Amino acid sequence: MRHDAQPKGEELLRGEALTVAATMITGLDRLSSYGFVYIPVLLFSFMGTLQGRILQAYFDGEKLVIWKTKIYSFGSAEDAKRSIDVFMQQMACDPRLDTKSVIRDDL
Repeated sequence: MRHDAQPKGEELLRGEALTVAATMITGLDRLSSYGFVYIPVLLFSFMGTLQGRILQAYFDGEKLVIWKTKIYSFGSAEDAKRSIDVFMQQMACDPRLDTKSVIRDDL
């Protein structure tokens, strides 16, 4: 996603949370008939001043869990190279999560 909002510190932006929720709702609507319980979301959020961060999210049946990186700068060539490396690592990862079983951590 790309937006002009600037976070104050590392706070989650409203647009980021709404995008995660909308993506999950769409995924559940399309995939629940196949038995999927979790719809994991990987979101790249780019802000207007050459900055960005990565969000990973899922709904555990009770709460929406959102993990986010720090805000990375793409302002200079050196910063952009470091930031692109981090973003590319996330794009190339091989996710391994059973999305059809409920995982309970209270047992």
